[in-house]
Amino acid sequence: MTGLGICPSIRKTPTNGMRISRTAGSFATRDDGAITILSLFLFVVMLAAAGLGIDVMRHEMARTHLQATLDSAVLAGAGAPADATADDVKFIVEDYFDAADLSQYLSTIDPDTDIVASLNAKSVTASVELEMDTFLMRLSGVDTLTTAGGATAAIAAPRMEIVLVLDVSGSMEGERLTKMKSAAKQFVTDVMSASDQGTTTISIVPYSWSVTPSDEMFEALSVDVRHNYSTCIDFLESDFEKTAIDPARSYGQTIYTSLTGSFGNIGIGDPTVTNTAYNRTCYTDEYFRILPYSNSVTALHNKIDSLKAAGSTSTHLGMKWAAGLLDPAFAPVVSSLQQTRTKTDSSGNLVTYNIVDPSINNTPALYSTGQVLKVAIVMGDGANDWTYGLDDPNGLMNPDIVENHTQPDYRGPDSYLYRVQYTDDVFKYRYFVFNPSFISYSEMNCNTGYWVCVYESEDITNYYLYSTYWNDYTDITNGVYLTPAQFNALPTTLPNFDSQERLSWEEAWGLMTPDFYSRTTFDYAPDNMFSRNGNGSIAPETKDDLMADICSATKSKGIVVYTIAFEMGEFNSAADRLENCASSPSQHFDATTVNISQAFGSIAANVQKLRLTQ
Repeated sequence: MTGLGICPSIRKTPTNGMRISRTAGSFATRDDGAITILSLFLFVVMLAAAGLGIDVMRHEMARTHLQATLDSAVLAGAGAPADATADDVKFIVEDYFDAADLSQYLSTIDPDTDIVASLNAKSVTASVELEMDTFLMRLSGVDTLTTAGGATAAIAAPRMEIVLVLDVSGSMEGERLTKMKSAAKQFVTDVMSASDQGTTTISIVPYSWSVTPSDEMFEALSVDVRHNYSTCIDFLESDFEKTAIDPARSYGQTIYTSLTGSFGNIGIGDPTVTNTAYNRTCYTDEYFRILPYSNSVTALHNKIDSLKAAGSTSTHLGMKWAAGLLDPAFAPVVSSLQQTRTKTDSSGNLVTYNIVDPSINNTPALYSTGQVLKVAIVMGDGANDWTYGLDDPNGLMNPDIVENHTQPDYRGPDSYLYRVQYTDDVFKYRYFVFNPSFISYSEMNCNTGYWVCVYESEDITNYYLYSTYWNDYTDITNGVYLTPAQFNALPTTLPNFDSQERLSWEEAWGLMTPDFYSRTTFDYAPDNMFSRNGNGSIAPETKDDLMADICSATKSKGIVVYTIAFEMGEFNSAADRLENCASSPSQHFDATTVNISQAFGSIAANVQKLRLTQ
């Protein structure tokens, strides 16, 4: 209808180009797919991180287990028994790893460099190395993880060096000596049983007029040797102001003689029975000798059991030797005593032995060494008494003085005693011609034809002593006197003359006493010297002063000193001196035969307490 104003609508159909353009625009403006990509990326990162964590955790667990095994192993090795060798310690460490099935990770242990084993201390060093394959880290290019570790363990048991200084003067004879032996042995048992093997050494120093070092100790020291009768040495007064007995310096040798006795019998016999043996300047019997640095209860007990009583008291010497045995200057002597020696036993077999156990190390220890307790225990039953000796006007006993004999000193070369040796036929016995079994020991009727006398050739030694007073020579063997001309003619008058030797005074005094010499020659100078009035004798008050000096020197080095005044009775001043020598009043004990064991027992307990604080 043409009358209406209505326009008809027109509809266009889209082409393919128009559809593609519209789809692309729509895709470009949509963001709902981005979260998926981010999730994938984060998943990969998380997977790598988880792989790193798992492998690191595996690595750390393996490392921790390996280090714990290593720590336990070296501690066990360091705590091995006292007598364990370096190879024994190595086995212990390796056994720990075998038990844990980790042996393949343990580095090789060298017993010579990685292990130090001694009686009282052991040190062990070991190391491990591990290479582990990774699980997930290999995705990041890491195929293996490695680890290494090391550990050192050292265990040192507190050490004790103990010296028992025991009075064996004549007044100890009887019940006192019996009770002291029992108490001292119990002390040894208590202390050694409470000590780890090898951590404690005990030396025993018996003292009376003198202190006798063993032959081996004497040889290891620097001594001006003048005779071969004994091993006692002389100390200067200044030596008591310091603890050391130093093998690097020279000491004088004590003259060996006696107060009384006839020619040639000095020291012969039991000092508890024979007067000449009792009064010697130095005791040579085995039971008087020092027993050094023993860790054997049996040896210590045997030594104590063997002790006998003789002579009088010189506590200052006992204390000096105790200090010397504890002072590190004595270490070269100990090394010498640890050397292997040989001897023939009672069955004729050659055996090897050591004076001191070679496994004992660093003894005496330096004063600065940690965990070492040095102890001196001094037991005395009386006051210091006189010691007899010859004067030394030329200072021969002082190593700092050049030897001279400007003053008469009865020391050194050229004594008035001569030794003459020759060979002669000596009558042995005679027998009856008609009955050879009929024997007589009388040298009568040898030329009658009825008796046959038998002689044997023997080496004979005679001694002749010259007297400046009489100007003659006493034939000591035969009791006759020779003029100087007769003596000088001996090489021609004696049959088969061999030699004539003028002895030194030190050699002469080992054969005769000053008393014998003076009575024979009418020269009373040596006999006057060898008395309480002589300058060579040592008075009790001098010994007391020397004892105070060495006690002070010993305590100043940190050595703990215990003292026991045994059955002192009225000798209160002597007991006081012992108490002053102790490290403190609480470390001094007054004892009787009734409670001597308690005194030693208290010291043993006290020593153990001190040891725990080191």
